[in-house]
Amino acid sequence: MGGDIMKKFILRSAALAAMISGPAMAADMPIKAPYNAPPPVLAYDWSGFYIGAHVGYDWESANGHSIHTDTGAFGQSISKRFTNAFAGFQAGYNYMVAPNILLGVEADVSRNNAGAWGLEHPATELNQT
Repeated sequence: MGGDIMKKFILRSAALAAMISGPAMAADMPIKAPYNAPPPVLAYDWSGFYIGAHVGYDWESANGHSIHTDTGAFGQSISKRFTNAFAGFQAGYNYMVAPNILLGVEADVSRNNAGAWGLEHPATELNQT
């Protein structure tokens, strides 16, 4: 009988120890790293010098009639095609005062080979009389 009491006492002591002890932690369990927010994104700075160039070409046609200024009557039909090549460059400087304020200065030069809608041509070339 004394052995039974001792067995019950040991089993009850082991059960009590298991209930009041903390959770088991393994030595090699990973620890979750603390969350670090990513750094804030900085606004792009548009300050500085810049240069650039541009080239292009356009074409168009004009159709119409000449009008006699003294009578208002239609004259001959006019049909003409115009072409134009152009090129140039630009340079400047920008300074960003605040994230939403940009100050700047720019200079540009352009040149084309068009002549005032082709009106530099003599009247005979435009089929006028």
